[in-house]
Amino acid sequence: MPGHGLRPRETISSTIDNIPPDAEDHNVEAALARWALSHRPSFDRHSLARTITCGGGEYNYHPSGTRPYTSREMALLQTFPLDFQFAGRFMRKQIGNAVPPLFAKAIYGEIVKSLYKTDTEEAMGIFH
Repeated sequence: MPGHGLRPRETISSTIDNIPPDAEDHNVEAALARWALSHRPSFDRHSLARTITCGGGEYNYHPSGTRPYTSREMALLQTFPLDFQFAGRFMRKQIGNAVPPLFAKAIYGEIVKSLYKTDTEEAMGIFH
């Protein structure tokens, strides 16, 4: 709807389709090998992603149905920037346990606004 002020929604496709083939932690061949004989139903890549969890989730896989997400795809779906580097082992666990960075940024922004408002009201002598 024009004029609503919202950004277009991010879909699986808009999030993962432009990952460079040589991106760190984006080994499609290894993901394909993990599911060599396993195929699941494909689904609309223009849909919203399911919740990213530590284990990936039973129904959380690449829209092609031929492989799980790569670690980089999961990180991007969780809103980590493409160049974010994870430390140590258990990258998928780190991704699944994380508060999505863009969500954290939005919450932090609202907290900052509230604190500024409170400080301004107190400076002006307005108390609730």
